[in-house]
Amino acid sequence: MIEAKRIRYGSFQPEQLAREYITLMSMTGPAIPLLLLLGVAPPVRVKGNGLLDIPEAVGRFLAPVLDRVSNEKLPSASLLMARLPDVVCWISWPELDDVIRESTATFYSGHPSGDASIQRLAAFVRNAVAWHA
Repeated sequence: MIEAKRIRYGSFQPEQLAREYITLMSMTGPAIPLLLLLGVAPPVRVKGNGLLDIPEAVGRFLAPVLDRVSNEKLPSASLLMARLPDVVCWISWPELDDVIRESTATFYSGHPSGDASIQRLAAFVRNAVAWHA
């Protein structure tokens, strides 16, 4: 699951991360779950709660969200919180820009049209990040 935040200023609704995490954990089955927060790095802004680390942003609202969910397959709140560090990851927009810049500087596919295509795609993403920043 990917949650993309605005480049300039993006905040989460109070229960948003807890709801997304519970949704992901209830639907993964045998798959390895991953929640990617695109465009933010901890601490994250949570409306009405200021800046919170990921475990606090999820844990503060996990119980009320779980109370409204009727899914017997979900693990307990304590097990969900224990698994959180293995499930949630993030990359900020500036970090993404750096990774794309560094990766395209050394990319070589062995085919000129493949190289040109990757360079165009990377330039498009980097220009979009710069334009919105």
